[in-house]
Amino acid sequence: MPHENANFLVVEDSPTMRQLISFSLKRFKNAKIIEAVDGVDALKKLSGPEKIDLILTDINMPVMDGLKLVSLVRQNAQLKAIPIIIIMGPILYPVAQTFGIDPIHFGTIMIANLGVGFITPPLGVCLYAAMAISGQRLSRVMPFLLPYIVALIASLMVITYVPAFSLWLPRLMVK
Repeated sequence: MPHENANFLVVEDSPTMRQLISFSLKRFKNAKIIEAVDGVDALKKLSGPEKIDLILTDINMPVMDGLKLVSLVRQNAQLKAIPIIIIMGPILYPVAQTFGIDPIHFGTIMIANLGVGFITPPLGVCLYAAMAISGQRLSRVMPFLLPYIVALIASLMVITYVPAFSLWLPRLMVK
């Protein structure tokens, strides 16, 4: 959980999505949410007096997209340590709709994929945080973690390819 005086930079061209993300972040006490409409606007805010603790950015934006923003932030010595979360839902959701994937099923697939990604190299944020806390190396942790990764991937396959598995409870609640 971020510290109480965190500054979040939300970079999103859609006012509705920007408002939704900002509203979600307001649950952090004393958090300041700074909004930018594209990558250029974000760079202006990043060069301002306030220290940014986390950047949440969309990928597909006019003027400067999220990938270019990430690249420029990572090249800047003063900014490159700021964590960045790329928001993929608004990009992938229309694709899922095109293929006729139920929105709840799509969300469940996204969350399950994130769960696997958080504990597997090379980007396993939770894995590396646990290693830092415990002082253990990857070669020491992986043999113990491997059965859990296999189970999560098997679960992910069931969730992805058997929609009824993730939709039975929501359908039951709607009736």
